[in-house]
This record gives sequence, structure tokens and C-alpha cells, in this order.
Amino acid sequence: MEDDEKPEKQKAVSVRRKRMMRGVWIACAVLVLALGIALILRELLPARETPHRSSCQYNQAVVDSAVQQYILEFGLKDQAEFVALFGTEQKDWSHVLVGPDKYIRYPPKCPTHKSSWMFWKPLNDYSIAPTNAGFEGGGPAKCNVCDLPYPQADP
Repeated sequence: MEDDEKPEKQKAVSVRRKRMMRGVWIACAVLVLALGIALILRELLPARETPHRSSCQYNQAVVDSAVQQYILEFGLKDQAEFVALFGTEQKDWSHVLVGPDKYIRYPPKCPTHKSSWMFWKPLNDYSIAPTNAGFEGGGPAKCNVCDLPYPQADP
């Protein structure tokens, strides 16, 4: 009777080994796919970064242009006077510059801003320099999200 049980045990072990090997093959396939996706993403992410950089620097230039236009239109002395009236942060000056009938139609938003789902919080992506000299090593407006430099004119 013990001889008859042996083949059944061997069959059960064989089935378990096949299942285990199937699991190992599936894990290997998933690993290879994950590595392939990681390699593809490594190549694609820098390609996304270039338009983000351009868009962020464009937004900085738009903010600066809107501030300068406001200063000219309302006869303010300089950017320091504008900052004294409205502050440096976007949440402080956006009510003056941003709106359908104002200098900037929609609030400027850094393309690398990750928390766009928090619609109840005011955007604070861009700041205005408190003086006419601009930010240290930069221009009159700066991005608070990605810290890209203000776009400089080509010499």
C-alpha cells in the first residue's frame, strides 16, 4: 500500500514545482518589462523637461511684463513702489494683474507644479523682486517651484 502512495506524492511534488516555476517565470517577465519601461522613461523625461523650462521662463517674462505695464499705466515710480503696494508673492499681487480684463488672463502656473489638485489654495508659483535690481543672480521675477533663472536676452 505504501508503494501505491509514492507515485501520488511524486505527482503532487511535480505539480507544485511546475506552479512554482511558472511563478518564477512570471516574476522574471514582470522584472524585464519594468526594466524596459524604466529605460524608456529615462529617455523621455528629459524631453519633457525642455518645454517645461521654456514655459516657466515665459511665465516669468509675462509676470515681469505685466508688472512693468501696470507701473507705466498707473504712474508708479518703480518696481519697489509696486511691491510696497501689493507685495512680492503671487497670492498678494494676482488680484491686480490677473483676470479676464487685466494684464494676464489666467494665473501663471509653473508646469512642474505637482499639486494642481489643490484648487482651494491660491497659486504662489512666482514672486516679484522687491527692488529694481531684481533677484540675486536673476531677473525681476522668479519661479518658486523649480527655481529656473529668469530668461536673459541673448547678447
